[in-house]
Amino acid sequence: MIVTITPTPLDGTVLRWFDTDAAEDAIGAPLVTVSSHRLDVRDGAEPDGNVLAAAIEAFAALRNDRLADVRRFATHYRTIRSGLKPIEKVSA
Repeated sequence: MIVTITPTPLDGTVLRWFDTDAAEDAIGAPLVTVSSHRLDVRDGAEPDGNVLAAAIEAFAALRNDRLADVRRFATHYRTIRSGLKPIEKVSA
């Protein structure tokens, strides 16, 4: 599973869950998309409970603050210039 995080001018932060482990495959339609305005599940998709729970949690945070720090859900940054860039997780 790849989860991208993208800053956007209109929606603030957008998270997208892709049902793939390969970054180059995360260019098709996402399984789930979350922003401060919506939580969408692709037609016909059946994401597992963990994905839905994370999406609902992220949606609640973004509805409260469209610039909320939801990086903990993401595996990759998505930018126009550099495409997908892995997020390095810091372990405690």
